[in-house]
Parts: sequence; structure tokens; C-alpha cells
Amino acid sequence: MTARGPEQADTEAAGGRWNRPVLAVCTLIALTEGFDLASIGVTGPGLAAELALDKRAFGVSVTAVMLGFFAGATLGGRWGDRVGRRNALIIGMVVAACFSLLTITVTSFGALLLVRVLTGIGIGMVYPNIMALAASCAPRENAASAVAISSSGGSIGSLASGMMLAVGGGALGWRDFFVTGALGTLLLVPFVLAIVPRHISSTPRSEASAPIRAILFGNGMAMTTAAIWTMNFIVSALYYMIGSWLPTLLAARNLPPETIGISLVVLALSAVAGGLLLSTAYDRRPGRGVVLSAFLGMMIAFAWLALARAPSGAMVSVGMIGAFLFGGQMLVYAISALCYPAPVRGAGLGWAHGAGRLGGIVSPLVIGVALQAGIGQQGVLLGAIPLLLIAAAAAAIVARKSGSIPAKVPNAT
Repeated sequence: MTARGPEQADTEAAGGRWNRPVLAVCTLIALTEGFDLASIGVTGPGLAAELALDKRAFGVSVTAVMLGFFAGATLGGRWGDRVGRRNALIIGMVVAACFSLLTITVTSFGALLLVRVLTGIGIGMVYPNIMALAASCAPRENAASAVAISSSGGSIGSLASGMMLAVGGGALGWRDFFVTGALGTLLLVPFVLAIVPRHISSTPRSEASAPIRAILFGNGMAMTTAAIWTMNFIVSALYYMIGSWLPTLLAARNLPPETIGISLVVLALSAVAGGLLLSTAYDRRPGRGVVLSAFLGMMIAFAWLALARAPSGAMVSVGMIGAFLFGGQMLVYAISALCYPAPVRGAGLGWAHGAGRLGGIVSPLVIGVALQAGIGQQGVLLGAIPLLLIAAAAAAIVARKSGSIPAKVPNAT
């Protein structure tokens, strides 16, 4: 039997209707945070040149955001359950925006690391709370779609950052991107206060105060939580691998810069379309079928990208990577959210996001070692397939559990 937490009860009391204004705000917040996360990559050459950073130092600054994200997600999701998701969300937004804005003032590598870690903490606080809120914005049978809609904002934000670079060209400096992302986030704070009601973002103190170990591992959740972390770790590791490595891969196949730019747009658009289609299919037929089909699509996409040599074949593989890997990550977030009771969903999602960010930190290190060992680009891409088999096995466990949320929040055991 599906549990009826306070948030689920709210949607049922409203006749099972969507709360579209709250969902729209959550999606816009994800868009601005996705814009900020992408800005460090988009502005990399200008930022690195001004601060005299070599590639290694710049890579460390990118990793700093993920370390901050890990801390913010694991603590912020839990905090949102306890003090109210609206409160935690606003604090995360303000922290992320202020320290992102401070990025434009840095004059040294150490200062850059500090502000990017703190920016990551703020963004990490935001993500599990917007997804937990999104899950409460729809009837239970549409919850996966609601989570996917909110998380699609991140892909749209990344695309917007790239388009701003393409349109602005040399007229824009690297500081303009951080100012745009920060101001966009701050402008949404009044909308959160006005649109997100307290009753949809608060949980009973007795339930929200359950020990974190009991939430993650009590009431028979140990295997499910381990599977959620495994699935998120692998999918996010591959997500960041492709996100950072794809232009280099395509350039090695002699694709012109214009075509590479188009491929990045295809990647983002197919991610949004794939995520929404997969999550809608899961809502209609919950269980392992849709989830395993998504992972099968990921494996085919990686094999195609590894073996394709013609430009047309490479572009098709990019579209498949977007739809199944990037879009599949939205489905992964959705089924992860549905495994935890609504009152503690932020904590569960926070640790799931944390596991994913650890994958993002490890991914470039593993790629570097593999390439130095002479495995080659094709070998690295084909090597992702066994990892996806492991992730698919974990996802099968998660998909089975996501259809039967625990009847109550576990107590200390």
C-alpha cells in the first residue's frame, strides 16, 4: 500500500490536481542553478587566463563545486525535512547566488576554490528540496513526471548558458555569466515566498526528526538505499564524463566547430524530451520495464558513440545519449524520490544526489588514468557498458521499491 505522507495527503485533498505554480517555480530554480553549474565550464578559458590557472588548477576549481554540492545535498535535504523545504530552499538559493556573485571578485586560485565550494553548498541544498517539492505537486500516479519536469530545468539552464556564449560571443566577459545566474536565482526568491505554501513544504516534527540511519537503512530500506546510491553514482559519473568530454570526442572525429555546437544543442533538447517521455511512461507503467529499457538505451548509445565514425552516426549517438543517459538521469531521480516517505524524502534525495556528485568527482580522474594507460577513447566508451549493467541491476531493485513507499517513517532501530 502506498503511504500517505502530509504532502501526498495535500494533493489528494485537492482532488488529485497538479500544483502547477509550485512546479513551475521549482523548474525555474533548477534552470538558474543549472545555468550557474554550466557557467564555470562555459567561461573556463577567460577565467583561467585571467587568474593564470593551468588545466589542472582549473579542473580542481570545477571539482570544488561538486564537493560543495555533496555537502549541501546531504545536509540540505535533511534540513528541509526538519525546518520546511521552503525555508531550506530559500537559504540555499541565497547562499548559491551570493557566492556565485562573489566569483566575479576573485583574484587568486584560493579565493576561487572557496567561493565555488560555498556556491556548491548552496546549489546542493536547493536540488533535493525542489525535487521533494515537485513530487508533492502532482497526484501519486504522476509524481515521476513532476520530478522529471523540475529536474529538466537543469538541462535547459545548461543549454541557456551555452546559447548565451554563442550569441554574445566576444561582447560578453566571463563575469557576465555569473552575474546573470546569480541575479536570476535571487529574482526567484520572492516567487518562492509568494507561491510555495507552508503546508506543502512542512512535515510533522515527530516524523522529520527520525534518525538519518533509520531513514536510509531502517524498515527494510538498506538494500534499496545501497541500490539508489549505486545507480546514482554510476549514472552521474557517466553524465559528467559525457558532459565534459563530448566536444573533445567529436573534434577527434573531425567534426567542424559549428557541428559540435549543434550537437550540444541536440544533447540538451533530447535530454529534456527523453526525461519527460521516460518519466511519463514510468507513471503509466510503473515497475522495471521502463527503467530497464532506459538503461538498455544507454548501453546502445555508448556503443554507437564508440563505434560511429561518420558525422551523421555521431550525431545520432549524441541524440541517444541525451535521451537515454541525460534523460534517464531524470528518471533515476524520480524513482529515487518515490522510494522514501514524503516526510523524509528530502533526506533520501539529498544522499542520492550526494552519491551522484561523488561519481562526478571520480569520473574525470578515472578517464585520465584510462587514457594515460593507452585504453583510448573507444575503450573508455565501451567500458561504460559493464558499469551500466551494474547500474541497471541496482535500478531494478529501486524500481520495485518505488511502487511501494514504506507505510511509515522508521523510528530509531
